[in-house]
Amino acid sequence: MLIPKLLAIHADSYQGFVYALDLGENRIVYAEQIFCNYMMDLDYTQYIPEDYLLDGFNAREGNPYRKQKMGEK
Repeated sequence: MLIPKLLAIHADSYQGFVYALDLGENRIVYAEQIFCNYMMDLDYTQYIPEDYLLDGFNAREGNPYRKQKMGEK
């Protein structure tokens, strides 16, 4: 299995990411996950293949990063 190579990224810890992945065989994927309050309101896993998400990406409600930033327990 080919591991995608990150080519470029624009990241904002509050609003999300825009990035390009090299999938090999002359294929480049541009992905964008835009959100606010450190989470997405929709189940993005239904729309974006896991291979296209950044390693460890978690924008679900109640994710640890959101809890930390919002001062939640």
